[in-house]
Formats: sequence, C-alpha cells, structure tokens
Amino acid sequence: MTLTGKRTWARCLALLLVSVSVAGAEPSARARYVFLFIGDGMGSNQVAAVDRALAAAGRDPLVLREFPVRGMQRTRSASDEITDSAAGGTALATGVRTDNGMISMTPDGSVLRTLAEEAKSAGRKVGILSSVSLDHATPAVFYAHCHRRGSYSEIARQLADSAVDFFGGGGLAGQAAEHPGEPDNLQRAISNGFVVVRTRQALAELAPGGKVLAFNHRLAGSAALPSALDTLPDDIPLAEFTGACIRLLEQDKGFFVMVEGGKIDWACHDNDLGSMTAELLAFDQAIRQAVAFSRLHADETLIVVTADHETGGLEALPGGPFSPEVLLGPTRSDSSLTGEMLARRAGYRFTSRGHTGADVCVWALGSGAGEFAGVQDNTEIARKIRAAMEGDGRGAGQAVGVGDHPIQPTPGPSKEGNCRNPPLTPPRRGTGKNPPLNPSKEGNGKEPTP
Repeated sequence: MTLTGKRTWARCLALLLVSVSVAGAEPSARARYVFLFIGDGMGSNQVAAVDRALAAAGRDPLVLREFPVRGMQRTRSASDEITDSAAGGTALATGVRTDNGMISMTPDGSVLRTLAEEAKSAGRKVGILSSVSLDHATPAVFYAHCHRRGSYSEIARQLADSAVDFFGGGGLAGQAAEHPGEPDNLQRAISNGFVVVRTRQALAELAPGGKVLAFNHRLAGSAALPSALDTLPDDIPLAEFTGACIRLLEQDKGFFVMVEGGKIDWACHDNDLGSMTAELLAFDQAIRQAVAFSRLHADETLIVVTADHETGGLEALPGGPFSPEVLLGPTRSDSSLTGEMLARRAGYRFTSRGHTGADVCVWALGSGAGEFAGVQDNTEIARKIRAAMEGDGRGAGQAVGVGDHPIQPTPGPSKEGNCRNPPLTPPRRGTGKNPPLNPSKEGNGKEPTP
C-alpha cells in the first residue's frame, strides 16, 4: 500500500469507529427528500487539505464535519482498477458496475435503470445539477444511456427528451444537432416543454411547475460554469442553482436531487491546488443549501456526499511546511498559480495528472444515513439510497427494455453505433487517465471534453 493509501485508511478508520455507534442508534425511516452530492475527483486528502487550511485561517470548517456518519467507498470499474467518471457515475446512479466510458449501460449494452428514473416513477421530482456541462459523464448517467460518454450530441438529445424537472449549472456541450437539418438540442428541449433561464433574476422569478433548464448567462470552455475563482457578481454559483432547485421541486411526494462539483476534478487534473480549493468550497456551499433544508425536514431528508474517484494522487508531505495561503490565497484561476513548486510550498504534492484507484470517503446525514457507515463498494451507494427512498419495488440498476423509462421515454444506443471505449489498462499511479474520446481543448490531461 502506498503512503497515501496508509494515511487515507488511518484517517478514515478513526472516522468509521465513530460512525458505527451513530449508525447503530439511527432509526430507519423513509427518506422523502434525497440529495446525492458527488465531488468529482474529491479524495479524502483534498477534503483534509482544505479543512486544514480553513482551520489555520480561523475560518469555519467544511459542512461535512457536521455529518454524523462517515464511511469509505471502493472505486473501480468493470474494465479497470481505475474508473473514469462514466463508469464511476454509473455505479453510483444504478448500483451496477460497467466499463469505463459507458453511460448507464452494462458492458454488453443492456440499459440500466437509474435512481433518477426510480424516483420519477414513484412520483418524485428530479433535479440534476453540475458545475460542468449537463451532458458531461456524471450528470448524464442519471438520465441518459449511451455506449460512449463522448457522444455529446446524442446525450444532449436524451436530455432534451427527458422528464427531468430541473437541470441547472453548466450548459450543453452537445447542443449542436447530431445530424444536419435537425433543430439543435437546446431548441429540442424548448419544444419538449423546458423553460430556459440564464440570469439570477429569471431563476428567482420561476414558479414551481414545469421543466427547467437553468444556465449561467456566460459559460466557460466546454460549456462549464466559470471557475469558482473567476466568478463575477452577476454569475449564478452552484449553491444558488441548488437553492432554486430545492424551492422549485419541494412537494409532498418528495424529490431526488443530484449535484456534482465537477470542476474539482478538472483542477486536480491541472494539479492546481488553489483552484481545487475554490471549487471544493463552492461545492461545500451547495451542500449547505441541502443541510439548511434538512433542518426543516429532519426525519424525511437523506443527504449523501461522496466522490466517483480520486484525481491527482494528492499527498501531504511528511514533516513539510504548511502554507494555507497557497490554498486560500488565489483570487483568480491562472496557470502561474499552479505547479509542483507551489503545491510543495503548501505542504502537498500531486503524484498524478489523472485518476487514481484510491478509495474515497462517504458522508451521510438524515433518514437512513446509518447505512452508509463502514467500507462499501461504489455500487452499494445506489442500492442503499434506493432502499431509503422505498421506490416502486424495482431495483436501481435492473436491466430494462428500451421503452421502460420514466425519465427517458425513448432511449437507446447512439446513432453512431457501438462506440464503447476499448478496455483500459492505466497504471495505478502515473497518468491514470482515460484515453481521449475527443482531445481536451485545454490539453491538460483532464477527462475528455468535446
């Protein structure tokens, strides 16, 4: 086991011992309101580094420290020890392991039923939010089914055809129509009943009812939200999208809401400690929206926070210096603020520009939270959430026919045919990244972008 692995286990073993007693005392009840927060690439060392910097600066700790139940999640895909976000997200969304690159489909091409589809069939409202594009791998696994994560136009078409009640955050990387002469996928969504809003005022004026696509008025590369360090006063942060989603979806039958902090992963691919910190803090603000809501519905709300994988192989330098200002000091994203020298000055080092096979932490609060204590496979997260929701009796992850989708009434394989990634064999250390489906515009080794 690597030094990072030993420290991760030592840290989380102490947390698990505390969590076991909490879990044993917690009553099991139906969770009417369910939140799943996924910090893409957010390993335990990323969280510990930010919390350590906050403490040194005399600032409030991450809200995760208020969660009474903490566990560990093993991450891997069906095709490799090191998962990508498509396979890692599919495990979290369906309870079934698949190959890297596949969106809520089994390796042999069977369509998998997702937690969002379970929730919708039970009469719940559904919200899907992300700081990256809404057709990126992690948000896509909750509403789309595709052999290849890079088929952005096909995934965006499924978004436009979906019954999801609220999409919020980034835009559509696959907005362009898949074939010439067809309306683009944003127009397709509008034709299918979605109301599109792009400003803070328009978002605040929305009334409950109907389907919503809420974007920021300006988007960064790959149709993502602007970096947390580059946010302007009139930008809508992830936390504000989350608060609006809660307001619009609250109803007697409840809701299922997934929120992804997608740009944590991108910052770790860049080995940018300052941007990583800013993205994690923005994610923390979104979680706080759910925690505030749970205080009004304590016996009916379940909040689960985890990651799909770790990115960057972040390690604390033994006996090294610690400079919290390196994490908390940057005021804008800039390549001059990144690099090995600055990370070392902060007391850390990145050992990879890709994903690693490290286990990640799980935090849970509310109804059914005790089930998430201990060590679990990534596929168990979806199964436990489904049990807490008491769905319609059909398990998330069950392979179903093409016509049997409350979220996606007409799903199916991409028109491009079988575009599944070949099996991957990345090292456990080193780059650990997926072979590009499309070259990254940034050229920095992050997960493929359109």
